[in-house]
Amino acid sequence: MEYESDFKAISVQTSLGRMHVRHHEGTKQSILFIHGFASNSRTWKKLVALLPNDLDIYLLDLLGYGGSDAPHAEYSIDTQTEVLSECINKLGIVDFYLFGHSYGGWVAMRYATSGHSIKGLILEDAGGVKEGIDYQKESMKDSFNERMLELAKKYNDNKEHVILSTLEARHKNPVFGEESLNSLHVPTLIIWGSNDTMLGISAAHALNKHIKHSLLEIIEGAGHDPHYTNTEQVKAALLRFIDYH
Repeated sequence: MEYESDFKAISVQTSLGRMHVRHHEGTKQSILFIHGFASNSRTWKKLVALLPNDLDIYLLDLLGYGGSDAPHAEYSIDTQTEVLSECINKLGIVDFYLFGHSYGGWVAMRYATSGHSIKGLILEDAGGVKEGIDYQKESMKDSFNERMLELAKKYNDNKEHVILSTLEARHKNPVFGEESLNSLHVPTLIIWGSNDTMLGISAAHALNKHIKHSLLEIIEGAGHDPHYTNTEQVKAALLRFIDYH
């Protein structure tokens, strides 16, 4: 399926603004994809091109990113999760898999641990895990924010107030440790690049250890974005997990 021609653009009104979603209607499993920090739904272009045409695929632009509205609000994980929930309810999506990359994986975990029903969870190099980056190092805070802001402004027409709010909110965001991960009772696939220098592989092993019904797929040689650099391997892992045939 082609990102440009095979997906219908949908606008979903939520309490914080319009959300932009692209939908490819299919007759088999439904999967909703959430992109990472400073990205948008276009990041999935290479992956969806390899997926079977009969899958039912939703590609979401998080609030403040891509074609979604960018109100002046606090761009926290909880805010993104609340808007995601509204969007899913308005679209009427049920019995679906939730696939989150990096920051989107953080949102996906928050959604899954907040009492919402999903068929399965796919976490690709996901943020928000205690064993990942130490977000609490105050000595790193200013330089990290400046570096990430400059990087984000170079790509995807990112808006400065959204990026700054997202970075500032990260110290308020829920961090997932053993107790919260133990509360996940949904089949979970963890995909991780062996050479991810942004979110260490220790986070992948922590997720696999503490989420009871989880599988871990290490993509050898991949960095932080296996869906883009090692697309065939991610596709194969995804299709095995959802038992596509």
